[in-house]
Amino acid sequence: MRRRQATATEVRAVFQRGAPCRFSVGDGLHLWVRGPGRAQWVLRYRAPDGRRRDMGLGTFPGVPLAEARARAQAARMAGRDPLAARAAERRARAEAEAPARQTFRAAAEALIAAKRPGWRNAKHAAQWQATLAAYAYPVLGDLAVAEVDTEAVLRVLRPLWQRAPETASRLRQRIEAVLDAATVKGWRAGPNPARWKGHLDALLPPPRKVQPVRHHPALPWPQMPAFLAALAEREGVAALALRFAILTAARTGEVRGMTWREVDLAARVWTVPAARMKAGRAHRVPLSTAALAVLEAVRPLAAGPDAFPAALETADAEATEATRSADAPALPSGFAMRRDGLAPQRRRPVRGRAAGWRPRRIRPRSAPGRGRARPPPAARRAGDAADMPIDESLPFLPVNIAVLTVSDTRDMSTDRSGQALQERIEAAGHRCVSREIVRDEADAIEAVLRRWIADPKVDCGITTGGTGITGRDVTPEAFRRVLEKEIEGFGELFRMLSYRKIGTSTIQSRALGGVAGGTYLFALPGSTGACKDAWDDILVFQLDSRHRPCNLVELMPRLREHLKAG
Repeated sequence: MRRRQATATEVRAVFQRGAPCRFSVGDGLHLWVRGPGRAQWVLRYRAPDGRRRDMGLGTFPGVPLAEARARAQAARMAGRDPLAARAAERRARAEAEAPARQTFRAAAEALIAAKRPGWRNAKHAAQWQATLAAYAYPVLGDLAVAEVDTEAVLRVLRPLWQRAPETASRLRQRIEAVLDAATVKGWRAGPNPARWKGHLDALLPPPRKVQPVRHHPALPWPQMPAFLAALAEREGVAALALRFAILTAARTGEVRGMTWREVDLAARVWTVPAARMKAGRAHRVPLSTAALAVLEAVRPLAAGPDAFPAALETADAEATEATRSADAPALPSGFAMRRDGLAPQRRRPVRGRAAGWRPRRIRPRSAPGRGRARPPPAARRAGDAADMPIDESLPFLPVNIAVLTVSDTRDMSTDRSGQALQERIEAAGHRCVSREIVRDEADAIEAVLRRWIADPKVDCGITTGGTGITGRDVTPEAFRRVLEKEIEGFGELFRMLSYRKIGTSTIQSRALGGVAGGTYLFALPGSTGACKDAWDDILVFQLDSRHRPCNLVELMPRLREHLKAG
């Protein structure tokens, strides 16, 4: 007797309960519920060798029951082992799409295109292209990537190895990367003829022995007082920027891009965002009294957001002239703490930047007797992965998000805040299902909110604008007409993060969040910077189903529980 087939209502009920289980819907098809808001379809079958195998057919509710059954039927028709059949189909498709003869030039250009989005600046891609075009392509460019061997690689490297060993070493690394990528794509096989360890190191001398590395000159510390005295006599933003770089042991590029929003004068800390750090991690620099004095001196000269506008473009000239007067030539990069500046004066060597050293992160001290003050996890920079963990083993569930700009003056062409939100929503993998603009009128705002709540395609709505305290700012009033529950923590956390950037001015913001009819609603200020902060530091994590220890997405199936109970 054939078992009764499960219905869509039963499947939905099992999913909403969220208890981990395997729910059979018939004919070997199961809904594997891994936890609240996380479930996927699995087809269980017995392979020809007798083993039981599971074949994934997509996540629920993205793939409904009817479509999952159709996919299961198609998999059964593919043969006795659907997973093997799918793998064979993918291999055949890859072979059909692959060119008959892939050249080294084409493989290199494909690798550069694939890596370009992950490089920090366009200069990196230009360097790859320039070195390969100048040295590798004349020998390897038209050669089939499968035919590149050790002798061909040596024909590229040997003419350059003695003359410019650093360039030759980087060129070898790039050739090795191209050949590795070609191997992964199936365009070549066998060991990489450009690898160094255990291969080319037996045929070529180490680059550092051919031409030892010479660092930029650093200023010996006994000469620093005289240099600072000479620098203090100079006027202008560049001299102040150079003094600040010395006092904070920062790189000149970090000081050049510094903005006032990165400085917490009350805590005496400068936070360099991860995007401007060589290591790719946010860096907190404690500010001494002398460093704070430099910031006070430059404040009248920096009217915009940049602390040192156009400063270090002339810093090298300032350094050269000032150090000449101190009889100690050095470059701005030589003012960081380095081994060659300190080691001769100490019995124990000092770790320097040349050895990869960076000043350790120091937490600012609180009032005397209270120990060290540490901000709570939510107040730390969002770029710190340890503070905002994402469990990559969990499936990502895209959220349907609607955006509303509240303004009497903006249109789609001038709405930078709404555009910034849409770009961030889509970059995170979610769907921006609508974007519109209404006037600063409570009734008009309320009408849009109620339309979102009634629309099953909208999971979350975000508004920007109208959260201030003037007579025209009525967005919070419109929100409170429809909200069933307010998420107080959102407004509190947003204002705490905002305080770290704009100080007490944050009291003018009435940003808030809440839930109505199973839909999340958030009201953000109208400035583009505030919208970016709210998304980058809060919403991007709470709307990610993989965020641990919890997130808003996993609660979505339970937001309407009170409606069902009634």
